[in-house]
Amino acid sequence: MNKNLLNYHFWATNKLLDHLGTLPEGLLSKEIPNVFPNILKTLEHLYAVESMWIQRIQGYNFSALPETTFENIPQAREAFSEVHNQYLVASNEEENKLINYQNTKGQTFCNQLWDIFIHIVNHGTYHRGNITSMLRQLGERGISTDFIVYLRESNDKGI
Repeated sequence: MNKNLLNYHFWATNKLLDHLGTLPEGLLSKEIPNVFPNILKTLEHLYAVESMWIQRIQGYNFSALPETTFENIPQAREAFSEVHNQYLVASNEEENKLINYQNTKGQTFCNQLWDIFIHIVNHGTYHRGNITSMLRQLGERGISTDFIVYLRESNDKGI
């Protein structure tokens, strides 16, 4: 299985967390009109979804998002690191492995493992974009977490 897409997702999340860690903490909880009320709430949602999906992959039937609260970026970094490690372990499974689960409405579905990974990566890209928008609304600069930037940086570092 090509893990490049998952590694990209982990890289992009960490790159965003690195950038957010340089900003004043109060900025991350400042309310602004966007998909979520602030940057920390967006990170909490992103983590909660990733946490829920890895639990489903591991065979636990979670049909609701776990409640997640981050006080700061180091706390978020630790939580994402733990869940990303679980994804790395799961990525050793057969990519066509079928995962049965219930969605948040209680409906039963079945998807292949790799399709779920693609969903997680896409979901992360969407919400990292939300955070970039929020940063610009707050007068801060965003950072590039495009896949091609990941490839360039990975090649430069020999990853």
